[in-house]
Amino acid sequence: GLFKQHLKEVRIVWIWLDDNRDPKVYREHSIFPDDGDWIWVKNLGELKELLEAADEPIEVMSFDHDLSDWDEEGTELDGYYIIKWLAKNHLDRYPANVRVHSGNPIGAKNIRTYDKNVRKHLLVN
Repeated sequence: GLFKQHLKEVRIVWIWLDDNRDPKVYREHSIFPDDGDWIWVKNLGELKELLEAADEPIEVMSFDHDLSDWDEEGTELDGYYIIKWLAKNHLDRYPANVRVHSGNPIGAKNIRTYDKNVRKHLLVN
């Protein structure tokens, strides 16, 4: 579907997780001039679809925290939930580099801290 067409055009996967901010707009103001070709996913469902469509390693994943997404039980599927889900379910596909572009300082800190712990305790270089 949606992602298979895009993946034909890119070799390295850069994932932009955000429910409303377009990565193209962000890129114009980015302090990272070497930014790759971001694939925009808006929620956990789209990320799952992308991971099923792509075998390529995730070079960079940039996280928003507040994604306006909940499961049937009312659990918020925010950026912090998603980074934990990735480590638990797809450690072999865990992003080589994690960035956080969220404006939520507590959420951003939680994502960064979790990523640091994954790299320290779970990932083997």
